[in-house]
Amino acid sequence: MYKFAPLTLCLVAATSVSVSGPAQAATFFSNDLTAIGGTANDGGLDDSTDDGSTNTNLNAAGFEAGLTPGSRVEFGTAGATFGLSSSGDSGRNYIRTVDEDYHLADFTAEITFTASNTATQAIFFGLGTGEPLVFGLPDIDPDNDNDNTTAVLAIGSGGNSLQVFLATVDGPNPFPPADPGNIPYGTDSHTVIMDYDADAATLTYTLDVNSDGTLDGFPIVADVSSQLAQWTSGERASIYFGGDDGVVISNFSVVPEPGSLALLGLGGLALIRRRR
Repeated sequence: MYKFAPLTLCLVAATSVSVSGPAQAATFFSNDLTAIGGTANDGGLDDSTDDGSTNTNLNAAGFEAGLTPGSRVEFGTAGATFGLSSSGDSGRNYIRTVDEDYHLADFTAEITFTASNTATQAIFFGLGTGEPLVFGLPDIDPDNDNDNTTAVLAIGSGGNSLQVFLATVDGPNPFPPADPGNIPYGTDSHTVIMDYDADAATLTYTLDVNSDGTLDGFPIVADVSSQLAQWTSGERASIYFGGDDGVVISNFSVVPEPGSLALLGLGGLALIRRRR
């Protein structure tokens, strides 16, 4: 169990929960992303978003792709691999939830990323449309009307340290630093946790280096009230993740915060179903 004031995160098994009632968020579920490939599930074009059966599996799992033209995401037993079609910004791509109303109620979401080259790879985890736009960055003014439609944690490259930037997508510098300090990490698997508070309009990010149950250098809290205004007016609020240069992401989950769990009641337990 992760604990940090004022929030507590509990991990759950691979289940999917639908909650009915007012201010309902989209579906709560988890998927480790290790069985999406449509052919041999070992990477390559026939186990990528270029393949129809892989996309069918992806959609059935509750996801769809947000891709830079000509790019792809490949799937295998390690998870989803991003940025293989070209290096750097132009190869960035994303996977997002099919459900797009996660702004309506509190949730905790998490992913695990595996870095194989800490000098070049970037990882993104956010709430918004999950579309790669300028420089492959997500959701920067997709309607070209000077609004903000995303909030995203960007785990940047830069040697063997981690620098975190929060995208509020304002002006010419879309990633003003919100840096908790350089956090050493290496070519291993690390867990990122994103907590959303609908009433407070905040996203809180934490990081577990080496996925060992210890939170490192966090949390950082973002005011997403400007984004919430856009989501409420009809912009997409999907949970999305991705990156570039061969970063691998696995173990996605989104679960209700304790206050949202109370909406389930005992009768809501019948709504739990397993999503493969």
